[in-house]
Amino acid sequence: MPFLYFLSTDETDLELAQAELWAMTGCEAQGRIGVSPVACDIARSAYVAVCGEVIAHASTFAELCAVVESQNTQADGFRIDVRKLAPKPDADSMDVTRGLADALPGFPNLDNPRERYFALCQEGSWWFTRVLSRIDRGYQVQNDRPHNLSQALGARHARALVNLAAAPGDALLDPCCGAGTSLIEARLMGVRAYGSDLCKSNAFITAANLAHFAMPRTVAIQDARTVSGQFDGVVIDFPYGHSTFVEEGLYHEVLSNLADKAFRLAVILGRPGEDLFASLSLKVLRRARVRSSHLVRHFYLLRGRRRAQD
Repeated sequence: MPFLYFLSTDETDLELAQAELWAMTGCEAQGRIGVSPVACDIARSAYVAVCGEVIAHASTFAELCAVVESQNTQADGFRIDVRKLAPKPDADSMDVTRGLADALPGFPNLDNPRERYFALCQEGSWWFTRVLSRIDRGYQVQNDRPHNLSQALGARHARALVNLAAAPGDALLDPCCGAGTSLIEARLMGVRAYGSDLCKSNAFITAANLAHFAMPRTVAIQDARTVSGQFDGVVIDFPYGHSTFVEEGLYHEVLSNLADKAFRLAVILGRPGEDLFASLSLKVLRRARVRSSHLVRHFYLLRGRRRAQD
C-alpha cells in the first residue's frame, strides 16, 4: 500500500519543501505531492503537512467514491479534510466531503474524530488517504521568544534546514548560530543541538532565547573555523546580503574545517555555491532556492566527509 505526502507551501518555498521531504523520507515530490512505499512520521516537518495511507486513487470523483465504498473500510467517528490543487476540479469541497462520507460506513465526528482522512483533488487525479501523521507546526512557538536579530532566519526555514541535516536523537552543530533559531528548532524536535558564534552578543542572545524555552544553553563564543568535535549534522546560515561584510575566504575556511566533522551539512548562502563546494570536493545532495523581496537564499544539503567509524 503506497503512502501519500502533501506539501503545504506556495511557490516561494516549494523547492525547499521538496528538499525537506526528500531528506526526511527519500521521496521525490511532483509539485506538492509525493508518493512513497514508506511511511514516515512528519510531525516535526516544516512543510510536509500530511502523511496518509492511500485507500483509493482514481481519475474522477465518482470512481474514487466507488473504490472507497468497495474497500469497506472500518470507519466510525471520522473526519474528512479536503484539499484541492490546480488544475482544480469543478467540485465543491463540501460535496466532496459528503460524497466520501456516504461511501464510508459509520458516522462522522468532526470535533473529536477517532480517525482522520485526507482527500486530495486535482483535475484527473483524486486521492483518498487515512492520515497517519500530521505537521505539528511547533516552529510557531518562536514567535514568543524574547530576542531577535533583523537578519535572523525565520523559524519555519530554520526547521526545514535542521530537517535536511538531522533527525531526532542526532547530534547537530550550528557554528554561526545568530539568535539561536536553528538551535531552538532542533531542540524542539529532539535533536541534540550545540551552537557557537564568533560574535559575543549573538552568543548571549542565543543563550537567553534558549533559557526562555527552558532549553540547555549549549552555546559558546567560538570561531567556526576552529570548532572541533564530531556531529551527525551541521547547519550553517552564513552571513550574506547587500549590507553584510563577508571576510574573503570565510566560507571556504569554515567548510574546510567542518566537512570532516559531520555526515551531512545543510548550508545557506546568498549566492550559488557549486564552485565553492567543488573546490572542497563536497557533493551536493539537494539544492533549493527561496526568493524574498530583497534576496535569494540558496539552501544546500551536502554530503560530509565524516567516516562512519568515527
